[in-house]
Amino acid sequence: MGVIRTFIASGFLMLFFWPQQIDAQRKRSRAKRQEVTIVANESAPVDTLSLLSQPKMSAIDTLPPLADLITQKERLDALFLLPFREDRLPYRDSLVIDSLYSINTPIDTLRVVDTLALVRQIELRRDMQTALELYYGITFAIDSARSLGLEVNARYVDTKLSPGQVTDFARSDTVKTDMVFGPVSARVARAYIETRVDSMIPLFAPFLQPEEGLKGRIYYGSTVADQMRKKMLSYALEQYRGERVFLIADSAQEKAKSAVKSVFEEAHEVRLINDLAIEQLPEFRDSIVDSLIPNWAFLETNQSGLAASLISILNGINAEPKKSMRVFSTTPSVVYFSDQVNPTHLSALLFAYPEIYGRPTPEFVKSFNRRYGFNPSINTTRAFDLTLDAFYRVLVERLKSKGDSDPLVTLKQHYAGSDIDYLPYGSNAYQNVAYRLKWVRDLSFSALDTTMPPEVFKPWPEIPDTWLADRLLAIEKMRYPERFDDNGERIEEELD
Repeated sequence: MGVIRTFIASGFLMLFFWPQQIDAQRKRSRAKRQEVTIVANESAPVDTLSLLSQPKMSAIDTLPPLADLITQKERLDALFLLPFREDRLPYRDSLVIDSLYSINTPIDTLRVVDTLALVRQIELRRDMQTALELYYGITFAIDSARSLGLEVNARYVDTKLSPGQVTDFARSDTVKTDMVFGPVSARVARAYIETRVDSMIPLFAPFLQPEEGLKGRIYYGSTVADQMRKKMLSYALEQYRGERVFLIADSAQEKAKSAVKSVFEEAHEVRLINDLAIEQLPEFRDSIVDSLIPNWAFLETNQSGLAASLISILNGINAEPKKSMRVFSTTPSVVYFSDQVNPTHLSALLFAYPEIYGRPTPEFVKSFNRRYGFNPSINTTRAFDLTLDAFYRVLVERLKSKGDSDPLVTLKQHYAGSDIDYLPYGSNAYQNVAYRLKWVRDLSFSALDTTMPPEVFKPWPEIPDTWLADRLLAIEKMRYPERFDDNGERIEEELD
């Protein structure tokens, strides 16, 4: 997280919780601090002149469906459930004087947010980072929708990443709402879905995969991994020419391991030490990786540190004169977009992977940077896409209730960083089925060309007629170096 972004994030949290702390101090009520936090939309001021001078929805390339739906001023009430983690805010005590009563009368110690410790918390806690990244995407989607004539009244609730917290809130919440976005955690989302009073209010769960037994109108934002995995393995099988196949997966990727093994039964499983590093790296690099035929590696992980380390190691092997390596993944993940992973390495390895959401378009980055002063993250872009798409689908349902249906709602929609395509799942729920197969080639993250044969971009090396003798000689030199001189020539043994 950059300095500017961290500063803005910390400033937002102070703005988010400061009014509640002052209110608690004045009323001398400790219990009030334990209530669920509901705050009105407090996004940064909009530069009206700048917005008016830009074309509508310039943040993304095209979005005609939403623009066509809004023929008159519309209004939506939206509830956003995010893990801001107010319970983790660091405080420092400060003794103040309540001048409303007496300049000489000190009041209770006031808890003030320790901004320096808060910045450290945001850098260390993934839940707080995710909440802030999603918040920026949501507010930018609200501003973009406003430019089209859609007014969104937003409420933000801190779930504190606690199922009990959202359960209590769901039972007591009586405020009218047209849609719910979140919660982020699958465990917290289940608790809210099972407890909420009106199960027919559309709920958009950004990271939840379809599950049996959950009732209500739910839009599952996370595509089922099995579908993408089958498609990627089908592509790899078409590309296969007899390469040596390796499987590197952390302990959380049992399904991915089984899927790869079912297609490539001969795949050699590379063991890891506590999901951190290859167990016998020198032996793997020097002896197991083939130097005669090309090598493939299926890398299955969602851990950014492990992904960065393995990509670096595999790229080093690929850079050796007599070795070739190509890398695949059947697990959709954003860890390969992190600063730790070198895109040059991914390009050299012709890294192919399934993608649910990826890098934003240049138009979106430019517009977002003009609005906030820093570039959006992948999660921010995803939040923008899902939020804008949620507005679109809620408006379509509203028009349907008025007798004006639109069959185009079933089509795939294209946004700033992802495609979204919901299909029915059960009686009232919907599942996002949009994904893309992509690869990194020529330093570009682009759509995977499944029609291009491997001989075009990574042909096999020419195998000499003496390859077996050369290989046996190389093995002998490695095992018995005393039989050879400094120039690699065999030392002739004297005969008695």
